[in-house]
Amino acid sequence: MINNVYKHILLKKALLVVVWLLGSYTSEAQINIDSLSKESPYGPFTTRFFTEKQIKYGDTTKHFLDTLPDNFQRFDQVSINDYRYQNLGNLGTSLRPIFYEAPKIIGKTSGFSSYNPYFKSPDEIKYYNTKSPYSSIKSVFGGEGRSVVDVQFSRNINPLWNVGFDVTTINADKQVNSSGDGDRNSISWAYDLYSSFSTPDNKYHVLANFSRLRHRVTESGGIIPPEVDPTSNLFGYNDDAKIWLLNAESSKLLINYHVYHHYQLNSLFQIYHILDRTKEVNKFEDDNLAGDGDFFTDFLISPTSTFDRSELKVFTNELGVKGDYNNLFYSFYVKRRSLNYVHKYLENEGIENEDYAGTYLIYRLSDSMSVNFEGEVLTDGNFKIQADFNSKWLNLGFNVNQHAPSFLVDNYFGNHYEWDNNFSSVNSETFKGAINVDLGKLLIRPTASFTTLNDYIYFNSQKRPAQAVGKITIFSPGLDLNLTFLKHMHMDSRFTYTRLGGSDQDKMRIPEIHANSKLYYENILFNKVMWAQVGFDMHWQSAYFAPDYDPVTQQFFLQNDFEIPSYLLADLFVSFKVKRIRWFFKMTNVLQNVEADGYFTTPYYTGQKRTFDFGVNWMFFD
Repeated sequence: MINNVYKHILLKKALLVVVWLLGSYTSEAQINIDSLSKESPYGPFTTRFFTEKQIKYGDTTKHFLDTLPDNFQRFDQVSINDYRYQNLGNLGTSLRPIFYEAPKIIGKTSGFSSYNPYFKSPDEIKYYNTKSPYSSIKSVFGGEGRSVVDVQFSRNINPLWNVGFDVTTINADKQVNSSGDGDRNSISWAYDLYSSFSTPDNKYHVLANFSRLRHRVTESGGIIPPEVDPTSNLFGYNDDAKIWLLNAESSKLLINYHVYHHYQLNSLFQIYHILDRTKEVNKFEDDNLAGDGDFFTDFLISPTSTFDRSELKVFTNELGVKGDYNNLFYSFYVKRRSLNYVHKYLENEGIENEDYAGTYLIYRLSDSMSVNFEGEVLTDGNFKIQADFNSKWLNLGFNVNQHAPSFLVDNYFGNHYEWDNNFSSVNSETFKGAINVDLGKLLIRPTASFTTLNDYIYFNSQKRPAQAVGKITIFSPGLDLNLTFLKHMHMDSRFTYTRLGGSDQDKMRIPEIHANSKLYYENILFNKVMWAQVGFDMHWQSAYFAPDYDPVTQQFFLQNDFEIPSYLLADLFVSFKVKRIRWFFKMTNVLQNVEADGYFTTPYYTGQKRTFDFGVNWMFFD
């Protein structure tokens, strides 16, 4: 394992050297401009980006870089996503969406998805058009041994050809039962390489990228309850908290190769092709089961150690036609996904093929009003339909989804569990809407969504997959508020109320009230040199029986014994921007020992204790 780590480090260094050499190459025109100017004319307004989805669906908009300090103090996946994820209380740990989300893939998946948010998928990669080499370095130095480093580089080889890369690393020390500095809870390395090219007549365009994630987490199994071990203190952290697992680790490896290209005969007709290959490896290892107390009760292979491994390879080909006719954009395609799933203790059933057909339509009623329609059907009967209406004042959406059970819930055999299921596909219907009311210094946005679920698949209190036989309904009205008062004071808030219904509503766990609010002062200071924000970033959700976590299968499962108490999580922050540098200073969880001793994110997993975080982001354009 150590040799592999050194190989990856050497590979990353080699990639950085290669890209640095590319960056040192500049065209003669750029050298002349920079050498004649006392100050480079290049900056955020000469560097723009676009995504593959835009190119695929005929959107030629180029976006400016985000250089503002707004929400810059949020650097973990939970806060970045408005606290709509549940994790295990520390940076880099497993994630679960709190609110139900219909999957994008209606066919088979591995079923191991709790680390997927740390991976940059092809549709998230930004392709740039730079007039000069662009680089960005973001470093976060969090308290308690937490850190995030994100390095980006992009440059145009010529006006038609761009190359770049992103590297992100996450490190977090154990927050509970740590042996000291450097005793890691999570270690993550992710990087991607990308390139875009178009011909001078713009008829042929190609986008290509490579992404890799290696994510490792030392699993604790949670804190041992004081009723089991009286010497264990739930909020003792490194001093008195005792954990179940001492030698367990879960990991995920994700590798993706992706190419999109199209050829345009005319505005009415283009042909495109997508080639995508993904390799996904999930592991759980524990070489000292005897030291884990009573956490494990069943041993089907070995009573001393566990080693589970699954691997999924997916090869996708998509071929389609698209074009514009007046205000209508159309796209029709066929797609084949070839899947090969291998589990360490299961017989390999070979390659499984899935054949799809689909369409995507956009009708632009005006510059600010459009109707979108997306439909996809799989030959086995699974399908999805998505329709949206968007305007300045009203947003409406409708989604119908029927997707296949994952490989994990269908068949599994490991050291602690075994099952062989024949689940039917999961069905969901979602209606959503929002009204945008602009009253000048007050923006009001009432929202609502209603979801009906049939044949919902979940993990029960025995940590095994099960399928609901009844219906689940989820009604979530909400309200977004953006208020400016006293000239420089602002309050940005989002409130969501959720009501569950149906005969199987107990199979879904969502807090009744979920609220975020940011109260801050914002101004441009020192003769318009510094853009600054100072305030509180807050989150509160009502008490609920949040799902527990099983490290063996990386799944969150139902439990009815531990109600996560409500807790006001408040961070005091200062964010500012000076020229092309952004900074933030943050005191996380300032109310600890004021409101309570701490809070829980998952049963027996405590949230981040009060600590000090600091971050900086430099941008360079030469």
